[in-house]
Amino acid sequence: MTDNYFFTFDFQLICWCLIGAAILCGALVWWLIAPFRRTAATSVYVPTEAPSTTSHPALTVIVYASAHLDELDAYLEKLMHQDYTNFDVVLVYDSGASATAAISEHYNALYENLYFTFIPPESHHLSRRKLAVTLGVKAAKGDVVITTDTEYTIPSDSWLSEMMDPFTRDASTEVVLGFTRYDFKELSGASRWYRQFDAVLTSAMWLGYAIGGRPYRGDGANLAFMKHLFFEQKGFARTLTLQTGYEDVFVNDITSSDNTAVMLSPDSVLTAYWNGDASRMWTDRKERADFSARWLPSAPFLRAGAISAMQWGVAGCCIAAGIIGLPSLIPAILALIVLITFWIYEIILYRKVAARLQAVKLCLSLPLFWLWHPVGNLLFRWRHRPDRFKNYAF
Repeated sequence: MTDNYFFTFDFQLICWCLIGAAILCGALVWWLIAPFRRTAATSVYVPTEAPSTTSHPALTVIVYASAHLDELDAYLEKLMHQDYTNFDVVLVYDSGASATAAISEHYNALYENLYFTFIPPESHHLSRRKLAVTLGVKAAKGDVVITTDTEYTIPSDSWLSEMMDPFTRDASTEVVLGFTRYDFKELSGASRWYRQFDAVLTSAMWLGYAIGGRPYRGDGANLAFMKHLFFEQKGFARTLTLQTGYEDVFVNDITSSDNTAVMLSPDSVLTAYWNGDASRMWTDRKERADFSARWLPSAPFLRAGAISAMQWGVAGCCIAAGIIGLPSLIPAILALIVLITFWIYEIILYRKVAARLQAVKLCLSLPLFWLWHPVGNLLFRWRHRPDRFKNYAF
């Protein structure tokens, strides 16, 4: 009698409706989360299947440098021995003329394809990295330029070859979006796992959109583009007032579904070197990404919001069905099956994305992180709203 009482199918119709709504929300998440599936499944994306060519376009690597001499020495040792056969380097040193002249004399004797310029110390009220790219593009000899920074570790001697591969395989390629990963080992504190999760979600969204032919942002520390695009856009004229976030706006302006490729092979991914200041750098990068979103297409951000809403819908409908169906346990059991199935799918997908982006493959904490993410974003924006002024160059 007692067993029948707890396992009776005599419960309200609304329980079936709630379980059905949970399944519908889960199906919508599966559809909305397509950019993450593309990121997980694709290592290299080329827009068309054009025949391979044997040409190697002339390339100029523009490096913003503020490193100490010992760090610069190790960085240049790795960069100047890349296996790409047709490149030169313009290193923009964030120091005065005398300091730049001293180091350039030393390195020019070692590397004939290395050229130095500098940012004057008295240059104020502007983005120094933006100025470095502008100076570098104007000095570039190559038809293609790659922008990067000495704060990032080069993974192998094939980095430039990997980034240039889409240009050599498809004449229509004008932009290649590379990726820079966080050195998650440098993060510390109780929130380090959630910060890794947040970084992976943000990257997976813009990479997945680009792989699907709708690029809208990129990473200025690992970005390759045809030089003429810079001049056609009049450089950073549209973002003169911005100290940060200009890379996303620039990428959004020069990319299209026809001219953009994504490179995610292991040898092409740079690693951020934060010198023990990982937490602050993570905060700065997240704040910059949030700040630049206002100049980018709204669709990816609306999609992210819809994913969060549907995830809460799955959990909310399942919990409500289990409670309303009491004392019968049948609705609770069915709801639990739906919820666990949904969470297992999310865990498997995230772990695939994390593996592709060389991040930690989290597991049991993921369902809670997914649910907390929209709340965490709101709290982050509220907490850092006074810092937004620093993103402007005035």
